[in-house]
Amino acid sequence: MVILCFWIMPVFGFFGYYNRYFSFDVYSGKGKSLAIIFDNYNDCPKPLLSFLYPRKIENKTYWMVSPTRWCKRELQLILPNDDYILHSFVVAYEKEFSNSKGYWYITSYPFTANTSFRIKMGNPLQVGCIENLQKKR
Repeated sequence: MVILCFWIMPVFGFFGYYNRYFSFDVYSGKGKSLAIIFDNYNDCPKPLLSFLYPRKIENKTYWMVSPTRWCKRELQLILPNDDYILHSFVVAYEKEFSNSKGYWYITSYPFTANTSFRIKMGNPLQVGCIENLQKKR
């Protein structure tokens, strides 16, 4: 059973039939990380102000909302860093807060400037391209 669950089933992930969330990829630290960043505190939508915290990125301080922290605090669950889930979050957020003045900040391992992307909200480029950001940079 262990061999089936951890060695054989993940092979189906190459064909889209097995979610990476159920494999060791969750614990590897190699998944993408998504955050919403704002230049100013007042740019954040009012319902999210309680989740806002300052963070220094590339020598500038931004106000950040982390969907992972948000989910953990609201639902006491950890948001998996799966491309499909992150894309769903982007679509739902832009539908709910269509006039948001923030940026999507997407990073992946090894978390350097070459693997970090800041994309303006409302830009059609970001919807549907989280999986392909490495290619589009």
